[in-house]
Amino acid sequence: MDERLIAFIRALRGRDVRISLAESIDALRAIEAAGIDDKAVVQAALKSSLIKEASDLATFDEMFPQFFGLDAPPPMQQPGGGLDDDAAQQMQQMLQELLDMLDELSEEDLKRLIEAMMGDGMTRSELRQMMERRNAMPDMSEGLPMAWGMRMAMEGLDVSQANQLLQQMLEKLAQMGFDPNQIKQMEREIRENRATLGQQVAEILQAEQGSGRDDEERQRNRDELLDRPFDQFSFDDVPNFRREVTKLAARLRSQASLRMRRAQHGNPDIRRTVRANLRYHGVPMELRFRRRDLRPKLTVICDVSGSMRAAAAFMLLLVYALQDQIKRTRPFVYYRTIADITRDFQELRPEAAIRVIPDRIQGGPYQTSLGSCLTTFLQDYRGAVDRNTTVIFMGDGDDHRGIPRVEDFQELRRRAHKVLWFNPEPQWRWYREDNYMQLIAPQCDGVHVVSNLRELGVAVDQLWR
Repeated sequence: MDERLIAFIRALRGRDVRISLAESIDALRAIEAAGIDDKAVVQAALKSSLIKEASDLATFDEMFPQFFGLDAPPPMQQPGGGLDDDAAQQMQQMLQELLDMLDELSEEDLKRLIEAMMGDGMTRSELRQMMERRNAMPDMSEGLPMAWGMRMAMEGLDVSQANQLLQQMLEKLAQMGFDPNQIKQMEREIRENRATLGQQVAEILQAEQGSGRDDEERQRNRDELLDRPFDQFSFDDVPNFRREVTKLAARLRSQASLRMRRAQHGNPDIRRTVRANLRYHGVPMELRFRRRDLRPKLTVICDVSGSMRAAAAFMLLLVYALQDQIKRTRPFVYYRTIADITRDFQELRPEAAIRVIPDRIQGGPYQTSLGSCLTTFLQDYRGAVDRNTTVIFMGDGDDHRGIPRVEDFQELRRRAHKVLWFNPEPQWRWYREDNYMQLIAPQCDGVHVVSNLRELGVAVDQLWR
């Protein structure tokens, strides 16, 4: 049972369902506590311990029967059921002769296949064992089309040979004077049983395809998405890639939690140590330490001009997916003007909020005004920054309406814990006309090139270091 559950979890992961190691252990413990007698209880236990998002429920419901369905033969037709007693006896005698011949030839698998096609169906596990024994299990992890996989599996099982032997038996029955209509009926029922076997094979291959044994193709696709430049996404496409942002956030969240647990013990706290050891007459038997909280307070200021909207959207999605590891987030967007969008993210889901934030500000082509927006920020939103706040700019550093004031950046840096700049454009483009990164970079505590999701993840990860 444990091996089947592990294969089931591997198959779910292969279908992009996010399952952690801890959740896998919880599932094993849930099955141990619930038992395996009641299929509904098993399904509920696994669903509650493995599935976190409603969007993954359909995948779970599709995959569960393939691993935990009743391992019983499917209903099969019984060829010859409409024959009279004498005819049925003659057919059974001829079938037994065929099976005895195969038995003498040590064709046990072919014999069992013919029995299944004559109505004595095989369980899924029995069929799978036969496929593995006859090397009829194609490698579905390399993206092999299901039609080709089915063809290879059926050929490996020698279904065509079994069908040919049964056709020869039907021809002999016809020569013996059996009713042609009854022969056609038997042929149709054998064909239906063969199709049922084919459906069982397809279910086995689907489970194998989802198991992700050598999931290199899926990993390559994921890597391609992580490395795709932001400028190749449209702003409207961003919600479609929320799953990858969620996976990235999960990894960053785990790393941040680990660092914070390691940082719980800082310098010794003399006052708490003395108080805790009064019962030992002042002898410091138990040490107390100052607790360190590495969770950052963030103020995020994003450029949402046409070329920057996708990068800004990914930045905001990632930050809000990490809220349990952040003390407070205050988001702003700028273009021609600057706007506080905190309420949008409080009232809407992040993927819905990023669709409406461009409407919060005004602007047109070549109207990015970084300098005036920063001046407005310092005048109207000064309270969004204090000595414990990390300010993150996501922008290309363009200003089409003037030169940003260095004094404003210096004041912001004095007020904040630190100021970081995330720029999705390569450095060679920072010094073109209307770009002022050469003025901005010296005023920041750190500048990161974040042209794709992978680089954005690395830059955000620095917040907990």
